[in-house]
Amino acid sequence: MERRIEIPDFFKNSYDHVEEVVKSLKKAKVELGCKSPGGRNVYVIEYGTPNEYERKANYSSALGAQDISCYKQNKKPCVFFMGGIHGGEFEGTAALLNIFNILENGTDLKGREHKELVEMIEKTHLIIIPCLNPDGRCRVPFEGFGGVSHDMLRYYNQGTWKDGTLCGWPGCKQVHPMRDCEHLGAYFNDDGINLMHDDFFNPMAEETKLVFHLAAKYAPDLIAGLHGAAEMGYGIYHPGCATYGDLEEGLRFEKALKDTFEEKGIRYIETHCDNSEREFNQTVALYYACGALSVTWESYQGVLASPDEPMDITVYDKILDAHFLFFDECFKHVINKFAGE
Repeated sequence: MERRIEIPDFFKNSYDHVEEVVKSLKKAKVELGCKSPGGRNVYVIEYGTPNEYERKANYSSALGAQDISCYKQNKKPCVFFMGGIHGGEFEGTAALLNIFNILENGTDLKGREHKELVEMIEKTHLIIIPCLNPDGRCRVPFEGFGGVSHDMLRYYNQGTWKDGTLCGWPGCKQVHPMRDCEHLGAYFNDDGINLMHDDFFNPMAEETKLVFHLAAKYAPDLIAGLHGAAEMGYGIYHPGCATYGDLEEGLRFEKALKDTFEEKGIRYIETHCDNSEREFNQTVALYYACGALSVTWESYQGVLASPDEPMDITVYDKILDAHFLFFDECFKHVINKFAGE
C-alpha cells in the first residue's frame, strides 16, 4: 500500500488546473503554442515587452562572424522557463502557477508577497510554458510523489516494458520513440517522444518545434527546463560543451545558487564532472540554438529513500520555497549581467 502526502492547494498542477489558471490570466500575453499529439493545449505565457531586433544573421552565422550583435541586441534580459518537460516531474509546474498568482494577484498561492522577485521580473521579458508535456502529465493521476516509493515513481514516470517490468532510468532511453511498452510512462508524449531527447535537427514533436521557435525568436539570456529528481536535493546541469566564456558563466551561476542554498541549509547536489551536461539533450541543444545560459534544474520530489523513512508533511512547502530561491537567482544573474556586475 503506497502512502502519499496530501497535496496542499498551493501545489496544484494537474492539466485541468493549468487550463483553469491560464484562462484566468489578465496581465499576461497568452498564446496557444501548439497542440500535443493527444490534442492537449501547450500554452506560452509572456510578461513584459520583448526586445526588438534588427537581425543581420542567425546565431550560427553571428558566431562565425565573431560578432554576436549581428544576431542579438537585447536591451533588457529575457528569461524562459519550461515546466512539465517530463509529465511526471510537475514540481516546476506547481511553482510556475505560483509565479502567475504573484504577478496577477500580488501573492503566491500561500498568500506571501515576493516584492523583490516582482521588481526583478518587471525588468525582464519573461516567457513561461507551464507544462510542455500535457500528454505525459495526464498519465499521472495525482499531483505529487511525496511519500511514495521509487518503484511507484518509476512506474508512472518511465513506464513498463511489455513483460510488465519497470523501464527505469536510464533504460527508458534505449528505445525512442517509446512504443515497445505495456504502460507508457509520463516521460513521453502520446507519440512516445521524450521531449528532452527529440531529434533536434529534425524535430518529431510539435512541442519541440515550439520551444526552438521561441528560443530563436526571442534569444533568451537564460533558459531553465524545470525537472524533478526523486529523493535527491536540488541542483542544475548546464552544457559542458559550451565555449569557454559561456562555461565560466554557467559555473558562476551555479556557485551563486549553491551558496544561496547552503546559506538556507538546503541540500544542494553538485553534479558530475565539472557540474555540466555531458550528454546531448534539449538543454544543450537550446544553448546551441541561441547562446542562452541553458540549464536543467533538478528538484527534489519527496520520494522516500526507504519504506521506513518518515514522511515529511511539509515537503511541498519546502519544494515550493526551493523553486523561489532558484527563480530569484535566475533573475539576479541576468540583471547583474546586464549591469556589468
